[in-house]
Amino acid sequence: MILEAFATSLLHSLWQLTGIGAGAAVLLHAQQCPRRRYATGVVGLSLMAWAPIATTAFLLSQPPGAVGGPGTAVAEASMGWHAWLVGAWTVGVVLTGTQALVELLRIEHLHFTGISAPPDLQARFERLKDRVGAPAMAALRLVPREMSPVAVGFLRPTVLLPAALLARLSPQQLEAVLVHELV
Repeated sequence: MILEAFATSLLHSLWQLTGIGAGAAVLLHAQQCPRRRYATGVVGLSLMAWAPIATTAFLLSQPPGAVGGPGTAVAEASMGWHAWLVGAWTVGVVLTGTQALVELLRIEHLHFTGISAPPDLQARFERLKDRVGAPAMAALRLVPREMSPVAVGFLRPTVLLPAALLARLSPQQLEAVLVHELV
């Protein structure tokens, strides 16, 4: 019964998460303020996390034999694919979670091993923060690794900028990259 409800909620999550994602995309497109865009993204992701949980709880609360609930003839006949679906989902979650953890550890390592930006670049970064309304505590760190620039951190946002970009980009291009990461 639990496996059946979980598999059914996974199927329902396809349309639920698509709807939440589309709604969040429309709201994100309409927002100009970085903090509101961030809040919209957090709310959208939170709803995406809770939708399958709420659906599973709803399905488990249905009496056996209810329309769409556990114990229906359709559910009984399809028990084989329920187990397959939940198993495939579990493998996907484990693999994706492992990859995300490895990337998080890699970024955290770069965050702590990065060096301070030269004073002229730091001053330009501070002016750009003020211009775009970014949090005052946002920091800029140069990293030796070849990668795309990235903004990391929730409580103390930090822009990680590959040091090699300083030599390859014009001042205008560098400002565009920094503004992109700040917004």
